[in-house]
Amino acid sequence: MANKEPREKASRSILENNKFVFALSLLIAIVCWGAISVVNTQETDRTITGVKVQFTQTEELRETFGLAVFDQTDYFIDVTLKGYSYLLRNLTSDNIDLTVSCASVAAAGTYDLPVTASLSGNVNANVRITKLSSSTVKVYFDKEVEKTFTIVEDVEEKAGYSLAEGYERENPILSPETVVISGASRDINRIVTVKAHVELDKTLSSTERLEAELILDSDTGALDAEDFNIQLDTPVYITIPVTHTGTYDAVVDFTNMPQYYKTNGFSYTVTPPTVDVTSATSVDANQIQSHRISVGTIDFCDIEPGVVNTFTLTFNAGNGENEYTVTIDASEMSSRTLTVPVDTSNITMPSKVRINSSEIASVTVAGPADVLEKLDKNSVYAVPVTEGMYAYKTGSYSVQAKIVFRTLTNCWAYGRYTIDITVS
Repeated sequence: MANKEPREKASRSILENNKFVFALSLLIAIVCWGAISVVNTQETDRTITGVKVQFTQTEELRETFGLAVFDQTDYFIDVTLKGYSYLLRNLTSDNIDLTVSCASVAAAGTYDLPVTASLSGNVNANVRITKLSSSTVKVYFDKEVEKTFTIVEDVEEKAGYSLAEGYERENPILSPETVVISGASRDINRIVTVKAHVELDKTLSSTERLEAELILDSDTGALDAEDFNIQLDTPVYITIPVTHTGTYDAVVDFTNMPQYYKTNGFSYTVTPPTVDVTSATSVDANQIQSHRISVGTIDFCDIEPGVVNTFTLTFNAGNGENEYTVTIDASEMSSRTLTVPVDTSNITMPSKVRINSSEIASVTVAGPADVLEKLDKNSVYAVPVTEGMYAYKTGSYSVQAKIVFRTLTNCWAYGRYTIDITVS
């Protein structure tokens, strides 16, 4: 224990000596500087990858021989540099120029052209290029040509495709029908057919307009469209015309039909009794139900009781306007003339509209005789048709009246009637 204390005091005295500490620090700094100097003054290699090759004399080549670079147009080479590490660490691909001269090219073909490498920018003279991953590049030169091709439609039927019953598919329609394609003469000459390809995979019941994929076919298969300049202002479309076909029963739609006849049917005949649909038509698919096509609409207000009514309807099934005669035998129906009250309690009227008519005189009511005998002024009433009324400006108007039957469902009002109103 006696020897330990003097040694500790001696150590403290050395560390507390400023001259000794300074000398020790200086020695450590010199050693570190020497180590760093050795590292920085040793030459090393550094490889910069993906340096892009630039072509020169390309414009002269195009002007003199009409040639340009095709196939691969971008080339990248790895470059190895040698120099002191501190000179290499901040260099990038921007400090390296790789060029290929096209001056030796005079005809179409593939050439192995030498790559010239140099350093640019603020690069120390002690840095040098020692290796390229490739000293040459293989380049294809050709004349650029332009050719117009006729497009051929290519419609492929896939699983799930079918035509709805009563429809047929006509020849596809292309838009546009031709396309201008430019590229290397060698590649343009390989194009045999330009196809517009679409796929059908659903049930068709109407005309379809589909955007097509252009396929450039050669004797050995499809060519890569990326190798060509396809000049199109709009996409290529194929229209698949789908038309109604067959013979359908001719029927008629009715407005203001009493509920009784909606439920139990209403007797009439149509001449001719069928509609032949054999070409493109404006007939909506919803009109064809159970092989029936409506050739027009008849308002019950125009069916006169006590006589045989004849109506002429015009309908176009796709092959021109055709006339259809509709015969409705109402000879067994009777009629009565009533004064009908106007009642708006069950409808919403615009706030600025005032009803001036309290009743409508001489309304002809049609229906079976035994039913008409039971009619009185409480069985029927009139309401104004409010459609479009909100747009009326200030003034007096006569608007269409609708005759409403409270309980009887097999009667109708023959003729057309109006109600007077004032808009404030």
